[in-house]
Order: sequence, then C-alpha cells, then structure tokens
Amino acid sequence: MTAAEIVQSVRISQVWRALGGAEPVRGRACAFWRGGDNPQAVALDDEKGCWYDHRDGVGGGVLDLIQHVRGGTRGDALNWLADLIGVQLDERPPKPLQILAALQVREEAQHFATAVRIMAEAALESLQVETEQRMIYTSLLAHVRTTPIAEYLDWRELEPKITAGLLEAGRQRDRRLQISLAKFLMTEVANAA
Repeated sequence: MTAAEIVQSVRISQVWRALGGAEPVRGRACAFWRGGDNPQAVALDDEKGCWYDHRDGVGGGVLDLIQHVRGGTRGDALNWLADLIGVQLDERPPKPLQILAALQVREEAQHFATAVRIMAEAALESLQVETEQRMIYTSLLAHVRTTPIAEYLDWRELEPKITAGLLEAGRQRDRRLQISLAKFLMTEVANAA
C-alpha cells in the first residue's frame, strides 16, 4: 500500500487508542502522553482525520499525532502505522507529476486558508453571540488552521465555485481586496445554505 492509502485506511480515533489513549467521548479526550486529566483537552475528528491539542495549540493528521506522541520522523510514524494495520508499505518514490500536483494543492490550500480566515473572522465580528452561524464559522476557522489541505480539498469537491472565489481572494496581495472578496463570498455561502 502507498503512504496515502495507509493513512486513509484508519480512523484517527483508532490510532489514538492504539497509541494508548482512552476511548474519546464526543470527539474529546485527555492528553494521555503528558498525564493530562482534562477530558476536553484534545479534540479528535474521525471525519476529517485530524486532532488538536487545545492546551499546546498543536494538531494535524494521523501521522502528526503519531509523531507527537511517539516522537521520531514522519517516516517512523508511517512505518509504525503500517505495522499497526499489518500491511506492507510501498516505498516507490512518487512520480514527478505527482510531486508537482501535491505542491500545487499545498500552495492553493494556503491561499484558500488565507481567504477563509479573513471571511470567518469578518463573519464572527458581525454575528450575534451564540448563533448557529457563529459556531459554523468558529469550527471552520479551527479546521482551516489545523488541516488546511483537507479543508481545501473538501470545499473544492463540494463547493467548486465558492472555493475558486476564495482561492482567488487568497492569491491577492491587497488585503482590502481580500477582505472585500471574502465578505462577498460570505454572503454567497450564506445564500447557498
């Protein structure tokens, strides 16, 4: 199996338990590696495949979690995960086109995340306290900070027009233009919902 197939074949909560963590309750758990006792300290999202430690302000995907708890390199984490699920890691180097595509997605995700942060922060400033939309934008901010590539790919698949607009807004160097585009897209998102 390739590295991507291995990572996609497990849920982050399964990896959490294999590393020594207790069963998460409603996506929250204690930071067991540091002897934490706050059951809300770490958020785990099986759907997105990500985690976030609220005390330390760190998070990421499955391999990031393994590295954070066990230490070592990303390759060590991948080998540990392959052993955990009992598969052989296919270590063929990626083709040059695959590398270029991955770099392009990473760059696009950064631009997208910039615009989403501006959009969500503008929305949060204008929304009443404790509204459902406020919770949506707060959650969106958390996801785009911890897993910008996954969030970008999800949006690109589900909302291609809005994603293209956010991507263009993020590419602009003029912050006023970014804010204007993001606010426009915020109304588009609200109208689409």
